Amino acid sequence: MDHVEPYKGLLDRKFDPDFESLLAPLADTLDGCVNCGTQVLGWLNRPTSSYGDLAVVMLFRHVVEMMDGIAVLVRAGCAEPTKLLLRSMLESGLGLKYICETKVSWEERTIAYQVCYAHERIRSYRRMDPSHQEGKHLKSVLEKDGLGQSIVAAQQDMSSQIENLERMLAKPEFAPVEAQYQSHRSKHPKWYSLNSGPNSVQELANHLGYQVWYEILYRYWSEETHAADAIGHITRGSDGNACIEGLRHPRNLQQSASLAMGLFLDIGQTVIDSFVPERRTEFAKWYVGGVRDVYLRVVSTEPILTIVK
Repeated sequence: MDHVEPYKGLLDRKFDPDFESLLAPLADTLDGCVNCGTQVLGWLNRPTSSYGDLAVVMLFRHVVEMMDGIAVLVRAGCAEPTKLLLRSMLESGLGLKYICETKVSWEERTIAYQVCYAHERIRSYRRMDPSHQEGKHLKSVLEKDGLGQSIVAAQQDMSSQIENLERMLAKPEFAPVEAQYQSHRSKHPKWYSLNSGPNSVQELANHLGYQVWYEILYRYWSEETHAADAIGHITRGSDGNACIEGLRHPRNLQQSASLAMGLFLDIGQTVIDSFVPERRTEFAKWYVGGVRDVYLRVVSTEPILTIVK
């Protein structure tokens, strides 16, 4: 197919200079948060790091990566897709908050994260291995699906990967948590539900006092994640007739940037307080010098981006 231009009125990648000048400080500040996040990851990656630090480092890395994606989307004027990344960022943040909640059992919680991750990987490997029952079942399903043929071709012997994870779970430091996993009433428990913990993301949010964040980012925006809100992008044109809302609509862009910054600052402060408290002053100086002014403006009730219909 020859080069095709976007349908007029549905997508315009060339922004008005005034609009671009409003997006730039938002995206630049989000980029600054990402840069700071990479520094925090460097602080966490210390020579003295224990085996239990792995979950903290990787969960925070996920937060930073979601933040980076949000920064890219905001700079491109894409508001709606940021909701998916914000939800993911929130879930990782809740996990970090739960780990950091207590000094007594934080290492057990990080190991719980690794144990549940290992079991999930084992299940995935078995589905991809045609010699396992799960793999045989998946193969039979995919062979009936035209789009699944490439996945069938990708199935292979995963026994060495499975054995490696099973050896890890058998190590003494994992044994107590592995026993909790095996005795849990749920067949595939969430890592934070072990040792009588919360059984769902909602319960986890309630336990940590993040009910409002859950209601906004997880429950309310779940429709966006599952495409249940697709019909909500019908609007009215200047002639009063119904029309499809254009892509890269700026609605909710300021809100997304505000939520992303707020989440990052909150999660980052928690991680620093819990694992590298000697870096508090550096984090505070960065906030005052690089984020505060834009952040306070973004979270204010005064809109930065005004939509003219």
